[in-house]
Amino acid sequence: MWPTYSRECQQAVLRLLRRGGSLSAYRSHPDREPGPAAGSWAHRLERFAEQRFEVTHAIATNSGTMAIQAMLVGSGLPKGCRILTSPYTFSATPAAIALMGMYPVFGDVDPHTYCLDPSVKGIPKWDAVMPVDIFGGLASHAWVGGPILSDSCQAAGAFKGTRGALAAAYSFNGMKNVPAGEAGMLVTDDDDVAERARWFISHGENWNRPEVGMNGRLNEITACIAYFGLKRLEQNNEYRRDLAMI
Repeated sequence: MWPTYSRECQQAVLRLLRRGGSLSAYRSHPDREPGPAAGSWAHRLERFAEQRFEVTHAIATNSGTMAIQAMLVGSGLPKGCRILTSPYTFSATPAAIALMGMYPVFGDVDPHTYCLDPSVKGIPKWDAVMPVDIFGGLASHAWVGGPILSDSCQAAGAFKGTRGALAAAYSFNGMKNVPAGEAGMLVTDDDDVAERARWFISHGENWNRPEVGMNGRLNEITACIAYFGLKRLEQNNEYRRDLAMI
């Protein structure tokens, strides 16, 4: 049965419940930084992800959809801009673009990879590209001449770094390679993208930020499960590869 959770993970979750108290590592207060408290599971997950994915910043979110929204806000792109993306994806990809006040523009899909066909570069009037990595396969970035915001929700572990993208978003949804029920992750090497995204997911207006934020933060139980899931990422990916060969 997929997914399964290690005994170590189960014991850690049980300790959290026995401890009692708040299951959030965040506080929306102007005297505190917007990230999770040091030593919390959310904080440990982010630092481990930075190491695992070889990026400067990893920001845990409560879903892959929220990771995409935070990535768009973090990019600094203005409302009304056009984001070229794939129509062969989960609805959250264009929905996140629309929710951020931008316009999804659909390109053609390569029938062999199911990713954006590089020939879409001839489509006029797009301000950034959101290629979608699908089924673990990686969309080409080589042809893009503008900002790349990668929807890598289905490709955790398929690559390290950001492959030249401004940022990438992962999903840790219940059936993904890092199964945690509902969770996500934004990764980037850009300090400004990371700062804007982190304010956005933690009610930035509480710190007198100019933009109104949202609650995109990750609770401690889910962060704990995601942490142990990330530890088993290679094992999970290998298992899936074996199943695909049957």
